Amino acid sequence: MKIDIRFNIIGKPLFEKYGRFQGHIIAVEYGTKGEIKHVIYENSGVIVKTDVSSLKIEDDKITVSSPILITAENLHTELSLFKLQQEAMNAEAENMQQDRFKSDNVVNEIKSELENAYNDLSKRTEEVIMRLNNRANWVEDRQNWIYRLFLNLKVIKQLGFVNDNSHSVSYEKLEKELFITIDEADDVNRILVDITSLITRIKDLNEKQHVQETEGLDVETNSNHNDLESHEIDSSSNNNEISNNIETQVTTA
Repeated sequence: MKIDIRFNIIGKPLFEKYGRFQGHIIAVEYGTKGEIKHVIYENSGVIVKTDVSSLKIEDDKITVSSPILITAENLHTELSLFKLQQEAMNAEAENMQQDRFKSDNVVNEIKSELENAYNDLSKRTEEVIMRLNNRANWVEDRQNWIYRLFLNLKVIKQLGFVNDNSHSVSYEKLEKELFITIDEADDVNRILVDITSLITRIKDLNEKQHVQETEGLDVETNSNHNDLESHEIDSSSNNNEISNNIETQVTTA
């Protein structure tokens, strides 16, 4: 997301999406156009720099998470709105043929804009789906790593190299992180399914629109062909009538 330097975020609290930590923004880095590029926050005495694409601002609450999750949520909103536009255009396609206030130029312009937007969304969706799959793999690897740490902790406990209190504290922290990775895995899979479903529906609507346009051309072509055949029949009828008249005049003569 783009954040202008005039938007005062220095000093505001910052929350990790899954509750891992809470910090405070202490500085920003911005580009030549005045847009904030990086945010620097402090967390338990540690100063951390993060890209602005990792931030989500809602009702003055600033959340930091994986950039791909924010990108995917924004894309999901775009796809939902675009699907509504497509459905509206397809629903009005037949009505517009009868609308005396319709402008073919305007209709074609809108269709061209939707086609360009569709191509752009398809390309970006393909990239986001790939990144979501990569994130899902990363989360799965992290879960497996935590399971390994649980096993190591258990072995150390059995060997008597850690006391009960330290074991309990370590176990609780590992358990908390495991639950967080499970939550993130659920979020990644949910947004992945939603986006895949939306882009599939959008592709179907786009194909339907092209079919309607093709059928419209076929109808117009058939109409022109029928008109031509009718004209040929009329011409043939006239020629026959002229020929008959000539034959009658010759016979009478």
